[in-house]
Amino acid sequence: MALKVVQWATGPVGRSALRHIILNPAYELAGLYVHGPEKVGVDAGQLVGLPPTGIRATNDRNLIYGLAADAVVYTPRMHMVLEDMDREVLALLESGKSVVTPSGYWYPPLYGPAYVERIEAACRQGQASLFGSGENPGFFLARMATLAASGCSEIRSISLAEFVDCEHYPSASMIFDVIGFGKRPAELQGTSLIAMMLDRCFQEELSLVAHHFGVSIDSFAKESKFATLEHDIEIDVGPIKAGTVVAQSHRWSAIRNGRPILTITNTWFVQRDVPGWDLEDHWVVTVDGRPCMHIDTHARTSLDRSANAKYADTDSGTMDAITAMSCVNAIPTVCAAAPGIVYPSVFAGFAAPSLWFT
Repeated sequence: MALKVVQWATGPVGRSALRHIILNPAYELAGLYVHGPEKVGVDAGQLVGLPPTGIRATNDRNLIYGLAADAVVYTPRMHMVLEDMDREVLALLESGKSVVTPSGYWYPPLYGPAYVERIEAACRQGQASLFGSGENPGFFLARMATLAASGCSEIRSISLAEFVDCEHYPSASMIFDVIGFGKRPAELQGTSLIAMMLDRCFQEELSLVAHHFGVSIDSFAKESKFATLEHDIEIDVGPIKAGTVVAQSHRWSAIRNGRPILTITNTWFVQRDVPGWDLEDHWVVTVDGRPCMHIDTHARTSLDRSANAKYADTDSGTMDAITAMSCVNAIPTVCAAAPGIVYPSVFAGFAAPSLWFT
C-alpha cells in the first residue's frame, strides 16, 4: 500500500520533492502546504508541470495537521529560525505524521536533553518519527565521507568542501538577501543570513559525525572570506556591482586537542573567473588517514536529453535535487522506525576507536 505523504512548501527543494512524490507509485500525495498566496488553490501537479492530482495547495496549517497521512516532507524557507520550525514540526509529529526535513534536526542532542525530550514526547504522542537529512548537512559528510573512512585503519581528519555555482539560481531574494551577493564584504562578516543559519546546521552535522565516531569535540571554529571584482557583472537575477561580493567561503571546524578533526567548507560564487580562487561546481571529500581517501564528485544532469527536458521547468539544480531526494528516499525507513528521532544508518564502523583522530 502506498504511503500517504504531505509536501510542506514548494521552493526549489520542495518542488523537486513534490514531483517525485507524485510520480512514485510507492507514495500517494495526501496534501500540499504553500507559503505564497498565489499558489493557494492550485493543483499540485500544475505547480511542477504534471497532470492534475486532485490535491490543491493550501496555506492553512491546521488543515495540514488534521490530514490523515504517514509522513511530511518539510522544506520551509531556508532562513527560518529554529523556534518557529519547532512549533510546526512538533505539531506535525503530535498529529501522527513522521517528518523528514533538510532544514534541521540532524543532531538534536547538541541542544541538551530537555530539547531532545520535547521532540521525543511529540513523537510518542503521535507515534511518529523525525529525520533530518539533505545534501549538506546530510549526504556528503554523514554518508559519503564516513563510508570512505571505513576503509582506513587510521583517521587524522575528515573534511568536506562544497562549491556551489549560483550564477543561474532563479531566486533573487536568495541570491541577494539570504546569501548576500552584491553586498560589501563588511556587511557580511558573520552576519549574512546564510552564514548564521549554517552555524546551526554544521555544528549539528559535525557533532553527529563525531558522536558516531565516538570522539568528543572541545569547541567549534569558523572562518569566512569574500571576493570582489573591479567591474560590474550580470547574472540571471540582476546586476552585481564592482566592489561587492561575487564569491564567499565559510569554514566550520570541530576542534579536538587543539586541531580540527572534522571540517565543512561551503563556497558559493556567481562568477568562476575570480583571481586567486579555484572555482568549479563540485563536492570534495578528503579523509586524511591510512590510507588517505579523496573523492571528487560532480553531479550532472542526465545523459538522456529527453529526461533533462522533462525536469527543466521544475528542478533548479542538482544540489536541490540531491537535497530533496535524500529526504524523499528515506520516507519508508523513517515511517517504519520506532517513534523518535532517527539517525542515518550509514557510518564508518570498521576502524578501532583508538586509531580514530589520533
